[in-house]
Amino acid sequence: MDQKPEQKNGQGYFDFKKILKSILILVFAGIALNIFATLIFDKDKVLKSLTTVPWYGVVVPFLCVFMIFIVDAVRMKLLLWQFGERISFGDAYLNTTVGYFFNYLTPLGAGQQPFMIYHLTALGHDSKTSTNIVFSRYVVYTLSVFVLLVAFMRDSFHVADSIHIGRFVIILGMLTSTVLSVGVLFLLIKPYFVGKLALRIEKTRLGRFISMAQKKDTWAEELYTWSMDLRENITYLWRKKLPFMILDIALNLADTLLMAFSVYFVVASINPVPISFVNILVTYLIVSIVVHYIPTPGGTGGYEAALTLILSEFLSNTSLAVSTTLVWRFCTYYLQILFCGIMFMYFQRNSRKMKLRDANPAADDLKK
Repeated sequence: MDQKPEQKNGQGYFDFKKILKSILILVFAGIALNIFATLIFDKDKVLKSLTTVPWYGVVVPFLCVFMIFIVDAVRMKLLLWQFGERISFGDAYLNTTVGYFFNYLTPLGAGQQPFMIYHLTALGHDSKTSTNIVFSRYVVYTLSVFVLLVAFMRDSFHVADSIHIGRFVIILGMLTSTVLSVGVLFLLIKPYFVGKLALRIEKTRLGRFISMAQKKDTWAEELYTWSMDLRENITYLWRKKLPFMILDIALNLADTLLMAFSVYFVVASINPVPISFVNILVTYLIVSIVVHYIPTPGGTGGYEAALTLILSEFLSNTSLAVSTTLVWRFCTYYLQILFCGIMFMYFQRNSRKMKLRDANPAADDLKK
């Protein structure tokens, strides 16, 4: 179960043309949506507001996300270190940025965790350790958002009441996040549940189909063994290394604060009326828990609508709210797709080089 994943055509399973097509569709859809949002409001005021955005109103939010990538790369190094495994900062950063790339391109961000696990195992890291770390970090993320919302519960309800969406939306979002966190946490605590399920379906029609697809009759037994080993791996991380998990939670909170600050900075650079950071933090948290479960790539459409709705109440100016949302999404989403896409192309090229080197080791020896 700990074999390195195979690579097809030197591309590590990834069809660059399909991904490029997805990017173009996503970008054009986003542009069309933003143009539509501009047209239904006072487009002259929106365009005028956009012309007042200083250069640092674009650069600083972009750098906030850049800093998040660095923080997450450090988190990956620290967690792997707990298992006696080493990863270079460059590989950890590549794992992070390309992981976010798939998060931006897939509905509900479903592609992020599978890529990160795939990449870590391709680098030679234990698959159980990789799975443990990646999904533990997902639990940390959802719990961090929940903790922040609870800490600012009064402010959250005030924001909800002021925009007439009611407290029900926040409570529903918190419950949804909690249920998903508990579900993932359950699989982390009792991963052998998956192994037992595999043993039950092994002799069924589905089990036989999996055997044919895997070309392996013992897939269920191997998965059960792997899941039991994963349980020990998870227990080690959350019990023996709990202080480092607490540190990881703190670093994840720093990520969330950086994203909230990116919204705050855009608001401050456009809006002449001061607005508190706490209100912007709560706004970002509400938008995150609501939009995260909208099944569009990167929450396209959901972020724009939800953020504009809430900011319109704070700024008392819909045109400013639309302008703020457009600038923030451009800095923290569309520019990030471009940046992370460049990192993905580097990953693709590096995968091809590794494939060629593995296929022709003699030529590599001659170069030495």
